[in-house]
Amino acid sequence: MTMSEFTNNDATIKVEEGKDTDSNGSKTDVGRYLEVFGAELVGTGVLLCIGCASCIAGDDDKPITDFHSALTFGFTVSAIICIFGHISAAHLNPAVTVAFYVLGHINVPMMLVYFIAQIMGAIMGVGVLVLLTPEGWIKSDMCVTRPHDNLTGYQAAGIEFVATMALIFLVCGLSDPRCAARQDSVPLKFAALLIALSLAVGKYTGASLNPVRSLGPAIWTGNWNQHWVYWVSPLSAGIVTPLFYTTCFLRGGQS
Repeated sequence: MTMSEFTNNDATIKVEEGKDTDSNGSKTDVGRYLEVFGAELVGTGVLLCIGCASCIAGDDDKPITDFHSALTFGFTVSAIICIFGHISAAHLNPAVTVAFYVLGHINVPMMLVYFIAQIMGAIMGVGVLVLLTPEGWIKSDMCVTRPHDNLTGYQAAGIEFVATMALIFLVCGLSDPRCAARQDSVPLKFAALLIALSLAVGKYTGASLNPVRSLGPAIWTGNWNQHWVYWVSPLSAGIVTPLFYTTCFLRGGQS
C-alpha cells in the first residue's frame, strides 16, 4: 500500500490503494478505484463546466478580461480540493497524476483510473455547459487554449512546460514529509498559484497547464490549433519536475 497525505487544518487527506477486504470492512481494490474514478470524473467536470462558463460573454457588451478566467479557474480548483481532496487528492489534471506516480504515491492501474476519469470528466463538463448555454453565446473558440499567433510551437511548449513546472513544484513541496506540519490552507495555495500563472502566461498560451482542460473545449469546438503543446509540455513537466525535486531536495523518506 502506498499513500500520499496532505493535512489541511484538522483534516487529514489521504490517497490509498491496494486495500483488500477484511473483517473491518476495508475497501477492495475495485471499490477504491471506483471511488477515485467518481471523484475525479465529477471534479474535473465541474472544473471545466464552471471554468469555461467564465469565458462566455453572453449578451453583455463588456469584454471578458484575463481576470475572469484566472479567478474562476483558481477558486473553482480550490473549492474542488475541499470537496474531493480527501477522496482522490483532487488531481483534476493528468500532469499532477503523473507527478504522483513518479513520487511513488500511486501505482499504474490507479494512474490509468485517474486518466480515464479526467478525460471523461473534461468532455462531459464542457458538454453540459454547451447544453445549458444559448446557442448564440457559443463561439467557435469558446474556452479554447491556443498559442499566440506570434509564438512558435516550441516557444508555446516552453511556456506551458515552465508554468506547469511551477504547479508541480507546489505538489512536490506539499507532499514532502518535511512539510507535514505546514499543510494549512492547501486549497488557497493552489488557487493563488493558478491565478498568478493564469495572469502571467495567459497571453502566451491561454495558461492551460492541464491536458484535459484543453481537450474538452477542443472536442466540442473542433479547434485543434497546436493542441499537441497542451499534452507534451504538461506531461513532460509532470515527469521532470518530481524527478528533479526528489533528486535535489527530498532528503527524508516518503510515507
